[in-house]
Amino acid sequence: IYLGLPTSELAARADEVLGARLSQSSQQSIRAALGHWRVVASRHGWPEIIVSDDSLRGGKLATFMLYLCDETDLAGVSISKYVWALRTHMKQSRQLDPAYGVAEWDDWSEAIQVQAWVPGEPRRAVPIELVGDALRMVDPTSFEQVQAAVLLLLLLFTFARSETPCPKTAEGLDPLQHLLVKDVVPHADPSFHVAMRLKRIKQDRRMERPEAQGNEDWIVVGDTTDALFSLRLWLLRLFALHGGRRPEDSAFFVNPRDRSRPLTYQQAMLHVRRLYELASDASEAAKYGLHSLRVTGYVLAKRGVGEELTVAHG
Repeated sequence: IYLGLPTSELAARADEVLGARLSQSSQQSIRAALGHWRVVASRHGWPEIIVSDDSLRGGKLATFMLYLCDETDLAGVSISKYVWALRTHMKQSRQLDPAYGVAEWDDWSEAIQVQAWVPGEPRRAVPIELVGDALRMVDPTSFEQVQAAVLLLLLLFTFARSETPCPKTAEGLDPLQHLLVKDVVPHADPSFHVAMRLKRIKQDRRMERPEAQGNEDWIVVGDTTDALFSLRLWLLRLFALHGGRRPEDSAFFVNPRDRSRPLTYQQAMLHVRRLYELASDASEAAKYGLHSLRVTGYVLAKRGVGEELTVAHG
């Protein structure tokens, strides 16, 4: 509509008309989205405005959405609102909607919604110092706390998605997705390591990736010289508390009350947060969810061994 307007006054009037259709809350969403977008744009050296003919506009929007998903507390619905707000801002800046013409945009948007399905669960990286302090506070005689420590370390060291270990409900255990006893296997030869099997994941719901053919997609984790973070030590404590061998097809993580029903996702997050709370306080513990461990593990590994090996492991 701006192409062909004869005067700048008419263009300004068109801005006014278009802006008037947005409510105050919509304007607030735009301002909030811009606060996040400016962080992303500055990080990558991009201009604030995504112009109509920008061939990189799809990648820029995808980067913005990954930032909202991985580095903020926003859930899927809020992420969609912020993306709408950013697109609206670009149109208010007299550019075409940057999502128009981007191939696979609908699939990508749906995938982000799946990724961020947990309502309000934080995805910010949990400080490794807090993880260590929480492990120090574990009572080795408490089944709940020791099991939470094992869950915490598995997520930290494997970068597995937070929905991998536990079902949403006690009746929802899926043998093709969630961890069973046979999916967490300690080995002693040639040195101690733990193999954890990944099965159905969000990017591969039919297990069609080559690594999953034959159900053999294993992530291998070695031991550490720091006893506090030793998966070997914490697993031995957990096995001792179980008091004996368990059926291979039963849930690996179980409800501490009866030790037979599967541990649910929400229970798992509650138990891990209780460990954080022992080492800090309730408000600090509430800042981090199970996904926070995936973020921390990935970031620290990338910093320590580089991106190629980190991606291969995760």
